[in-house]
Amino acid sequence: MTEEIKTDDVVRIHLTGRVNSFEGPVFQVTDEAVAKAEGIADEEKDKHSHYEPKLVIVGKKQVIDGVDEALVGMTVGEEKNVEIPPEKAFGLADPKKRRVMALREYRIKFKKAPRVGDSVELPQTREQARIVRIDQGKVVLDTNHMLADRIVYYTIKVIEKMEGEDAKLNAMIEQRMPGIPTSEFKIAKVEGALEITLPSQVSFYQQSGFMQYLLAMEIQKEFTQYEKVRFIIEFEKPKVPEQPVIPEAGEGIEALPANTSDETETLESDSEVKTGAKKAKRAPKKAKKVEEIDAPAEDAPAEETTE
Repeated sequence: MTEEIKTDDVVRIHLTGRVNSFEGPVFQVTDEAVAKAEGIADEEKDKHSHYEPKLVIVGKKQVIDGVDEALVGMTVGEEKNVEIPPEKAFGLADPKKRRVMALREYRIKFKKAPRVGDSVELPQTREQARIVRIDQGKVVLDTNHMLADRIVYYTIKVIEKMEGEDAKLNAMIEQRMPGIPTSEFKIAKVEGALEITLPSQVSFYQQSGFMQYLLAMEIQKEFTQYEKVRFIIEFEKPKVPEQPVIPEAGEGIEALPANTSDETETLESDSEVKTGAKKAKRAPKKAKKVEEIDAPAEDAPAEETTE
């Protein structure tokens, strides 16, 4: 009998989240085959992104509550559909999370004109806010999740169950450093300390320092044997293109000969030709006479000329 998944297990799962129904528009997908079948995988646009199963520690709120609860009792290879109410999905909309800003203030703060549907980051709280309405010189911003108050429909498939400490560490890293494959992180255990080497793109995250802090706190809470957590950001030296090598004489290339008398003669001949050309330009009348003399007789057949 296949072992059922329980709380605290580490599993890799594929998720497909939809709105309206199990056949409705997709808002989340981890499987590239599903993305292509739905016609939402733009290879040119998504060439820097990746599709792969999500690594989850069951019960640790690394996914929405409805998915977390649905995983308990599933088995490896099983797939099922789950309808999830707003309370266990992305929450109920909170009126207090709406903010009204004067149009002039918005233009000054964000240095652009507002448009309904645009998202901006609020400077003080770092929250993402969507523009939901523009009316009478005022901009209404909403920091509720865009799927708040919505029932969502998930298809969940368990790919594999992972065992061991490293599986949990990778799941924690994936949760705090989203968008980067866990294979790009290196983990080393050194005398009661955990060293995590981060890829260079982590440094471009706006809140990378805060993300590292949260990850360190979670690791030390879960694994009490580590007194310290160290993060190392690795930057590779850019490769400089090699300069082309100019071969010297003797490497299949003969050295250029020095000036010889033949060359001098050639130069003199060229000079004579140019001088002759100048003289010809000075005496166009003579040239005309020659042409008249050399012209064929009227009763002789004309010679063919090739242009």
